[in-house]
Amino acid sequence: MIASSAATSTVGFPILTMLILVPLLGSVGVALLSSRRPEWIKLTALVSSIATGAMSVWMLIKFSSGEAGFQFVSKHAWISDWGISWHLGVDGISLFLVVLTGILFPLVIVGVDPHHDEKPYLAWLLLLEAGVMGSFLSLDLFLFFLFFESSSSRCTS
Repeated sequence: MIASSAATSTVGFPILTMLILVPLLGSVGVALLSSRRPEWIKLTALVSSIATGAMSVWMLIKFSSGEAGFQFVSKHAWISDWGISWHLGVDGISLFLVVLTGILFPLVIVGVDPHHDEKPYLAWLLLLEAGVMGSFLSLDLFLFFLFFESSSSRCTS
């Protein structure tokens, strides 16, 4: 069983949950901001993405390469009758994918000019970051499916 071999975090801070929630809340914040101040929209997106990147780099530094199994594990029952839980963890492979995601998304926000309305672009970009982070961190199959679908859905218009 994965949970029994997982190394638990010595830090009380739920780093993996925050790696998903910060870009998700940033996306909601960008969506709620007024379009009259576009500099605030980009700043909000950039700050939330940089915060996510900084947390991923911190996790890379604190990751113990000598331990086997998952680290920084967060597990909470969600739908107990079906065995679905909020179960997140990071191992040596997913660690570098999470850090790469955390570093690339702020660079995309700074470097790309969307050539259309920036507000929905940045809101969807932050939602994509949350979905990608969740896909790399989830240890529950249902949770992985939700995050993977949120990060891979396409507009059909």
